[in-house]
Amino acid sequence: MAPFIAGVLRNAAEGCILLDVRMPQMDGLEVQKELNERGIAMPVIILTGHGDVSIAVSAMKAGAVDFIEKPFEKAVLLAAIES
Repeated sequence: MAPFIAGVLRNAAEGCILLDVRMPQMDGLEVQKELNERGIAMPVIILTGHGDVSIAVSAMKAGAVDFIEKPFEKAVLLAAIES
């Protein structure tokens, strides 16, 4: 993760971070771990089309506020972002 991005996230007034489990270079769980290590406490929502119980448990233990499986209803994602 670029230092610039970490700085922007650390100083953001409000928001959340959407991460997909499968992403190029770093998967969403690795990015979540990196955010935690850098002290970035923004809420994280994990999205995946390849989820299973162990991935969901790992994400939630690392502090994710929600775990949404694809395909998902737009209302489900919007509700997670709002909360």
